Amino acid sequence: MEGVGRTALMIAAVRAQESVKSDGRMFVDPYAKYLTGNGSGEELLTEYELGHPGFSKLIALRTKYIDDFVLQAVESGIVQIVTLGCGMDTRSLRLDLPSTTFYEVDLPHVLQYKNDVLEPVIQMEKKERHRVSVSCDLSLDTWMESLKSHGFAPDQPSAWIMEGLVMYIERSSAIRLIQNAASLMSKSSRMIVHTLSEASVKTSQVPSMNTLASVGAPLLFGIDDPREMFQDMNVSVSSVMTYRDIAPLYDKGVDVAKVSASSYFTIVNSGK
Repeated sequence: MEGVGRTALMIAAVRAQESVKSDGRMFVDPYAKYLTGNGSGEELLTEYELGHPGFSKLIALRTKYIDDFVLQAVESGIVQIVTLGCGMDTRSLRLDLPSTTFYEVDLPHVLQYKNDVLEPVIQMEKKERHRVSVSCDLSLDTWMESLKSHGFAPDQPSAWIMEGLVMYIERSSAIRLIQNAASLMSKSSRMIVHTLSEASVKTSQVPSMNTLASVGAPLLFGIDDPREMFQDMNVSVSSVMTYRDIAPLYDKGVDVAKVSASSYFTIVNSGK
């Protein structure tokens, strides 16, 4: 698997490594080890971290923070979770939320690989799951109708996740994607969007950026004030956090000065 799908294998490798830590692990993902592409994800991770030391720690923080976003949404009564560009995400399985429906949206070949790998594991567990795969191209507006045709109810509250997605899309297309998602958010809905700073996208000479480009996943979109993305949408920005804000939530001894501030996690609620 190449392109952004290859990066999904790398992120699964990070989660697999985090899950077997003997001390200080932030979560356990028993499914991640199956989703690394028979070593392809680990190989890309090793190469990427040569130019981006500490990347795995950041992804673990990201994973935990968005886990908590989902759990808080469900606690508030939301039972529809939509992950755009879901890749190898496994929250629908590992968070053990049997009354919640997870809509996992991604390209057909990505979901086909994921489902082929996970289906035997899921069948062995014999647990009730509400996980819906929605195969489509997010660059086309038709994904919204596809989502609804798979059972998503836009008149009911929902929580939306864009994690490690919009930085691989040109600015105008990324903002249009967010706008389209926001248009499907009913009252009491929320969304979290992960973005990168402009500088982190423009540093083309950084080895880690070249690594992503070499597998067909160049970084295309960065923004220094993510609030700008939502100005013309019927949503209100609840919070904007960087890794420096998130790290102390899960690692009390962290030196925040050494934590990257080049990523933003913006949470918005439906309605102004």
